Amino acid sequence: MSSINHERIACVADFLKAQPKKPQYDFSVEIPPMVDPDLTANYVGAVVSLDYGFWRIQEGKFEADFYTLNGQKVKGATFLWMKSKALLISKPSFFTAEHLQKLSPENFIDWLKDDAGIVPFKDEQLRLKLIVDYGQTLKKVGGSLHKRYLQNPSLENILTMMEQFEAYRDYPLFKKAHLLCKILQRINQWTVVESTAYPKIPPIDYHLMNMAWKLGLVSLSRRIQTKLEKYQPLKPKEELRFRCLCANAYLEMSRQSKIDAYNIDDVMWMESRKNCQTPPYNCCACLFQNFCNKGQTGFPVVSTYRY
Repeated sequence: MSSINHERIACVADFLKAQPKKPQYDFSVEIPPMVDPDLTANYVGAVVSLDYGFWRIQEGKFEADFYTLNGQKVKGATFLWMKSKALLISKPSFFTAEHLQKLSPENFIDWLKDDAGIVPFKDEQLRLKLIVDYGQTLKKVGGSLHKRYLQNPSLENILTMMEQFEAYRDYPLFKKAHLLCKILQRINQWTVVESTAYPKIPPIDYHLMNMAWKLGLVSLSRRIQTKLEKYQPLKPKEELRFRCLCANAYLEMSRQSKIDAYNIDDVMWMESRKNCQTPPYNCCACLFQNFCNKGQTGFPVVSTYRY
């Protein structure tokens, strides 16, 4: 039987609350200083739609993908955002609904090609379909995410609106939509209004699942744990139940610690990505080294474009 561990959540919440405040992740790598909020929001929305799946199973282990950019090896998500940021600076009109809804395969390749001149990501054709759908749906909702936000800044409005975009459909967890809101909140462009029915939760992806499992915030059945330990793919219903447990655990942690859920995401995402993704783990550098089972190896394997 899977469940959340209230005692463990309380311990980690108290630990986080006692930590000295650090500067928030400011997304300066991903987003240049902009004066046009409409363009900024549309750009962030476009790139978030493609921000998924930069990993592979290599020799039975989960490994992050690295790509070559300007002679340097960078992780997949960093590559995506750096290429996109450079394009936004050089050609802002690229990220308008009018352009994206008719994006050609050639322009897609020019946008995301690596030093070898190819798009290194898996699902190249699917990603093109997702970004064209993003442009088409953006046009249908008026061509500006920011204007829709100004009409109604409630989190419910933003999350339900983004469900119209194929890349964003992730009810009831809204992973990419929460990431969109987090980024635009962090750069002081949006201040979304929560409600009991639609609270802020961290964008629940495999990094947040990984940390919830290894810190004991959630208890999983032996069958699911075995899948994580052996890097076996989770079925859709399995991963949805797992992610819902994580969402409830992090929401409880946010309320107990009085730390914004998007700030909790910063911590969990970064610790997993830096220290606990590909063995051998860097446990001695992890903020939570005194909380987890250091002998625990494994990682959630989920193949989806939803997160």
